[in-house]
Amino acid sequence: NNNDLLEYGIFKLHPFSHPNDMDINIIKPTNGMTILDCGCGLIETAINILSKYKNINLHCLTNDYSKKSKIAKKIKKYNYESKIKMHYTNYKSIPERFDELKFDRILFIESLLYTTNIKKILLNSKNILNDNGKIYIRTLTCSNTKSEYINKNIKEIQNKLGCNFIYHENMIYFLQNSGFKNIKFSSVPFILNDNFFNPLFYIPLLRYKILNIGNMFSNLSLSETMYIADK
Repeated sequence: NNNDLLEYGIFKLHPFSHPNDMDINIIKPTNGMTILDCGCGLIETAINILSKYKNINLHCLTNDYSKKSKIAKKIKKYNYESKIKMHYTNYKSIPERFDELKFDRILFIESLLYTTNIKKILLNSKNILNDNGKIYIRTLTCSNTKSEYINKNIKEIQNKLGCNFIYHENMIYFLQNSGFKNIKFSSVPFILNDNFFNPLFYIPLLRYKILNIGNMFSNLSLSETMYIADK
């Protein structure tokens, strides 16, 4: 939908900014850091970070082997072979894969939507953070409503997209229960995201048959929520 950025929510700070500039402003990277991007898609976030901070080392994790060739071409195109290390695996392998590495930042940008074992993932992530490291999560959250109509539509959307929207209260609980401190968060109504102004965004909605008045109304209860917390 935007420069190979595989995200449901696209939020630009201004018309000429990159959609991930919002994330960069929150995580505050600096040169010399080592960052882990969990669920990196087509490494668009990593490329944007390196365009601003040349001396950052990025480890990018994805279990989508079908994108391996395209990702390799992008790394070669930007001459980032020494800056981006790819890991084609799933979150379960984090403890073994990174047992000798420590990270300054760990990013989950719309990637926790595809797991049901959030607490274990957060615990494993905390163990591989430096003492002054931070975890950053951006995810779709849904309102804890008693409306059977909205809940039914939200469940239908989740089933068709194969993901799980997270209750904001649950996300706070998972972070606290995993031992993270100084948790800060901010949210934007999902309906305000730039994808809704992109005609291409409606193609998959039509394909999944979720573009109807009921589901569009239920989208009003969804937010894109950003969390950042200290180890």
